[in-house]
Amino acid sequence: MSSVTIPDLPLDRESLLAEPATICAWLQESDPARLSRLWETADRVRRRYVGDEVFLRAIIEFSNYCVRRCAYCGIRAPNTRLARYRMNPEEIAACAARAMDAGIRTIVLQAGEDPALDAEWVAGVIRRVKSLGPVAITLSLGERSDEELLLWREAGADRYLLRFETSNPTLYGLYHPGRSDGRARSRVEMLHALRRLDYEVGSGVMIGLPGQTWADLAEDLRLFAELDLDMIGCGPFILHPDTPLGDWAIAEREGLVAAIGQAYFGQNLSQTSEELQGLSRVAAAISEGALGGEGVEEIRCFAGLRDLQPQQPNFLASPGCGYQESRKGMADGRMPSALCGGETSAWPPSAGADQVPPDELTTYKVIALARILCPWANIPATTALATLNPTMGRRLGLRRGANIIMPNFTPPHYRTDYQIYPGKAETLENPDNTLAGILAALAAENRPLGQGTGVSKNYLRRKGLLPA
Repeated sequence: MSSVTIPDLPLDRESLLAEPATICAWLQESDPARLSRLWETADRVRRRYVGDEVFLRAIIEFSNYCVRRCAYCGIRAPNTRLARYRMNPEEIAACAARAMDAGIRTIVLQAGEDPALDAEWVAGVIRRVKSLGPVAITLSLGERSDEELLLWREAGADRYLLRFETSNPTLYGLYHPGRSDGRARSRVEMLHALRRLDYEVGSGVMIGLPGQTWADLAEDLRLFAELDLDMIGCGPFILHPDTPLGDWAIAEREGLVAAIGQAYFGQNLSQTSEELQGLSRVAAAISEGALGGEGVEEIRCFAGLRDLQPQQPNFLASPGCGYQESRKGMADGRMPSALCGGETSAWPPSAGADQVPPDELTTYKVIALARILCPWANIPATTALATLNPTMGRRLGLRRGANIIMPNFTPPHYRTDYQIYPGKAETLENPDNTLAGILAALAAENRPLGQGTGVSKNYLRRKGLLPA
């Protein structure tokens, strides 16, 4: 940690980027007076660079099929407790038309990584929605090839959202196994590809993933600035009971611990490893670029996982060996100490005292710091905030740096099965009622509704259409 004392911590962009420990200190700040300074600074930066307007993006979740096995996501392929659906082009166009009739000029087409959504079919949907009138289209369809991305850009797609979820390669590999067909790609590399193809580029992270440290989260924020993102979406990790992070039995059955042990020690660390062979790709995804030759020595403490026992998924209460080496895990690609189990550790991993909590306050801090670090970006007050705090979550997000809200226009009978996390706000609500509540919140905050498609000021700046 820096020797800078907390009362004197700088809040300007250059100082934050120059000293990541300062970002860490702000993330951990709890003093109300100092936090007021953070909120006021973020709000001032937001007003100066992107103005007071709040732009709406209508989300249409048109398929919940997904080939991925992400450890945190409720629509993951192994989850058999939800009904799968795909909307047809007519249904999608009808939802888009309804949003446009309400005055919204950005449509977000979102789905799992569904192989049935071939490139030409998606291109046809894009053209159909574009034919409805002046509207921007944002895609959120996971990891795709450059050829697909180019086709969709030429069909009229304007923006693409792809969260990199965490900058910590070990956590990413652990929770985000590769595709069985080998089509997975580096998300950061794909973000660069999207930039080359002239998309407005959006990304973001989950806040409070098990094993995520304050240093990890500070690195996430620094990476936002390095990627020069046009859109930044961040929300708290919300535990889903039908995932490995929410259910010990699922984690053990899918062999996550066993796969890691096999990769690094040539032995099973779990008695239940029925899917070890198929899940060796999990370990491969982790080890690919995550460990150097000497890294194996660094993670010998992982052997303690052999004695793990099932327990309730309360990772914040799970003891761990702590995060003793700051960014060492990221700096040289080794397994971070936060994931070293020791004899008392438990699944999911914990960063001990350095574990980031998945709470509302930390999310506001990330939004505020992201605004300061990326002043021209579009930043939403996310649905996850509204889930944690239905009354004030979005409003507080707007006060602390956000300028975007994303109401859900998926038909309610489909929306109940697009449960990335449980208890999602607006799941059963009519889109008209959702929109009325948002407009009331904007009026209460004295923030005008944005007109037009709300092109990212950062994108315009990069294109030379705004002053640098």
